[in-house]
Amino acid sequence: MKFEELEVLGFGRLKSGMKISFSPRLNVILAPNDRGKSTLQQAMFAFLYPFGDSKTDEGRKLRRKYKPWKGNNYGGIVIFSLNSGRRFRLEKIFGDSPREDKIGVFESSDGYWKPVKIKHQDRYLGLLTGRHFLGISREAFEGISIVKQFDVARLGEKGKILDELRATIEMGRTGQGLPSAIKKLEDKKNKIGMPDKRGKRTIAGSKQLRLEEVEREIHNVREQLKKIRELFLEQKRAQDNLNREKRKLQEVILPKIELLTTTLGIKLASLKTEFDSIPQELRRLSFKDIQNLRNYHNFLQEVIIRLEAKDEGINKISRSLRNNSYLTIFFSLSALLFLFLSFLFKLTSAGLIFISIFLFLLAGVISLLIINRKEKNSLSREIVNRQTLIRDFVDHSKELGIIENTREDIDDVHIYVRLWEDLLSELGVSSMEELEEKWQRARELFEIITRAEKLNIAIPSQPSSQEEVDLKEMGDELETYAQLLAEKKICEGNIQNIQSQIDSYDRTISNYVVEDDLAVLYSEKEVLEEELNTLTVYRQALELSIEFLKEAGKSLYAQISPYLNQFVNKYFRHLSGEYEFVEVSPDLDLKLKPRGFTEVVDADNIGKGMQTGLYLFLRLAIISLFAHNRGESLPFILDETFNVLDDFSENRQRRFLELLLEVTKDYNIQWIYFTCQKYGQYLPIKKFLQEKGYVVKEQGIDDFLILQGGEDESELGG
Repeated sequence: MKFEELEVLGFGRLKSGMKISFSPRLNVILAPNDRGKSTLQQAMFAFLYPFGDSKTDEGRKLRRKYKPWKGNNYGGIVIFSLNSGRRFRLEKIFGDSPREDKIGVFESSDGYWKPVKIKHQDRYLGLLTGRHFLGISREAFEGISIVKQFDVARLGEKGKILDELRATIEMGRTGQGLPSAIKKLEDKKNKIGMPDKRGKRTIAGSKQLRLEEVEREIHNVREQLKKIRELFLEQKRAQDNLNREKRKLQEVILPKIELLTTTLGIKLASLKTEFDSIPQELRRLSFKDIQNLRNYHNFLQEVIIRLEAKDEGINKISRSLRNNSYLTIFFSLSALLFLFLSFLFKLTSAGLIFISIFLFLLAGVISLLIINRKEKNSLSREIVNRQTLIRDFVDHSKELGIIENTREDIDDVHIYVRLWEDLLSELGVSSMEELEEKWQRARELFEIITRAEKLNIAIPSQPSSQEEVDLKEMGDELETYAQLLAEKKICEGNIQNIQSQIDSYDRTISNYVVEDDLAVLYSEKEVLEEELNTLTVYRQALELSIEFLKEAGKSLYAQISPYLNQFVNKYFRHLSGEYEFVEVSPDLDLKLKPRGFTEVVDADNIGKGMQTGLYLFLRLAIISLFAHNRGESLPFILDETFNVLDDFSENRQRRFLELLLEVTKDYNIQWIYFTCQKYGQYLPIKKFLQEKGYVVKEQGIDDFLILQGGEDESELGG
């Protein structure tokens, strides 16, 4: 396979529309650092193979890294030819993932490009165009044909490269042969899987999972049946409790309530009639009002008694004053009489006696006058006290507001007595004791009626009898009625709860309906166990087959290592005479035998220049092996590879170029070399080719200077 032309539509820093032609033999691309050499190398691979696996962060990052700096077109066109002479044109526009890339493949025929259908596809990578034309995977192509800067000694995934080589030797084409057969057997074995490694991705794993599911289902069915039996028993107990509560409600509580309702209704009608007969004004009185009335009644009685006492005292004083007045008059007249008699008898003994009696009577009159004066003062004080008592009573009556006096000048307490009697008459009683008794009765009746109303007991409008009702007994009956109602509510709540519980049992039991038959589950379990045993035997047979094929292929695989050893030793000894031989292991590990030493050393322990040459020849050996067995060569793309080769007396760089020309000519390999060293590599390579008689051609494209070389003009690109 050889690149003929590459056109960039948009890729990293490369300019859109840049078009490069390649020689089928030798191509040297020169550009300064940071001008896109590595980007161009990456584009050649990205246009041919799926680019950037979207399943990994690294792959997604790679696609983002090379998005065009300018413009929206992300992709390009590459024209290449096969050793058979067939030419193809591949157009590629990158999408969000390799599977979404838009790819067009065309074959040159009679001057036209005709569409070509690509059969190789991947679920995640889309069309596998490179594998379709070259027959190798993208990992193998990238590991063998492309030598990135500073990665000369890295071959990518050696296991995949070895599988490609072995398949090529066996069948002449990759993807077939013993590795493919072993891989298919391995895939089959992996597809069968192990019963102990459960998972739906393997047959045995899925069978094991199903077996465990069946065993769980059997266990669940048995548990469900056990649970259903327990639920039926619990439901039966709940139904018995429900029937018991219903009988208690219907046969005990409700009859008692009905009987009490009738009895209480009759008594309440009588009490209601009695309550309505009590004056409304009396019923409205509060306890405080009754206290005020009692206090007023007591105060009124006290005032009356005190007034009566005052009146009696005033009367007594008045009688005393009247009697004293009479005595004073009598004594005065008597004194005047004896005074007159004393004047008649002059100084006679009779006259002296009359004078003495006069003086005695005069002294009596004076004493009586003094006594009358004192009694008048007492009378005035008693009258004032009586008036004060009346005023205090009137004021206190006004403060209490119990009896309204329409006259402010009333000072007769008996008017208030009459008003008090009128008040009692309005309240339908004759005394305070009767008032208190009736008020207390009304309170008791009100409490009884209120309790009955709260209990929603219907009271008939007319009483059926006027029998006397014992309120204490009535209170007890109401308490019993309230207890019965509470029992009724509790009983009804229990009935509702038990019924809800029974309904819940019904729903739970319906949810526990066993759809799977135990016999069917046990039968499926036996079948699964038998299938697992069969799969185990089948897997063991596949393992034996894989081991047999591996042993059978060892002798066939052994010819890879000798060929690689022969090829590498043939060319490497011309590059250096310090080593007796090179040893390439079947796993592509390199060892060398230095002259004068008894043991071989790893290639990683030798100098960078020798290591570079050694791995380059190993890559060329692998490419030649592909070309020899498939008839299709791979391009050899290098990036700054020769900068580690010295140019002393032996001039290893020049010697390597000679050997490289020989190999690429013998195996028809296209060689593309990237460098940033104009004087260290580009010009020496150009001079070397000219000295070897090669025709060279230079062309400048953007920042790139491209040197093409060939034995004649026909090997130069357009």
